[in-house]
Amino acid sequence: MLKQTSKSEMLPLKLTIIVSAVVLMLAIVNELTFETIASNLAAKSNSARQELFVDSNGFSPVNFELTADEAKTVSEIYSAAGEGEDILGYCMNVVCKGFGGDIVLIVGVDLDGSITGVRLISHAETPSIGASALTEDGGLLTRFSGVTASGVENVESVSGATITSSAVKEGIAKALAVAQRLLKEGY
Repeated sequence: MLKQTSKSEMLPLKLTIIVSAVVLMLAIVNELTFETIASNLAAKSNSARQELFVDSNGFSPVNFELTADEAKTVSEIYSAAGEGEDILGYCMNVVCKGFGGDIVLIVGVDLDGSITGVRLISHAETPSIGASALTEDGGLLTRFSGVTASGVENVESVSGATITSSAVKEGIAKALAVAQRLLKEGY
């Protein structure tokens, strides 16, 4: 004789089927949008580098060996080309851990070791708190222009966004340390 299955015994099977279907749909959407998202991020990064070095004729990846600690924060380095063989400075992609997740920035540093600017590429901060601190019009990021390594800690944090401010300061300080090594080693 066949045992009759109760509704409560079928629930785990139904949930497994639903979760599997959702995971499959997410995987398909990810596969379909991955290249577009990567292309959009690359375009945004290229635009940000050009904003940081307006007079640049182009940007080239710099093959520079980062320490394990630096590599946790600085993911890419580009040199900003000037006239002929001259380099105007460097742009570094920086990933810092904010309150809501990763904050991805591009930090421009000139040959004097001063920040030419900071541009936001992406973040996962709380919309009304951390995200408002990251605005480029009067927010935290504009406060770093012209700052050198010794002045990063003196940049005023945004009230109510202490974790976001601290993460950005730490990321920018690491970028400046890498820039100092680049300059010292003649890259």
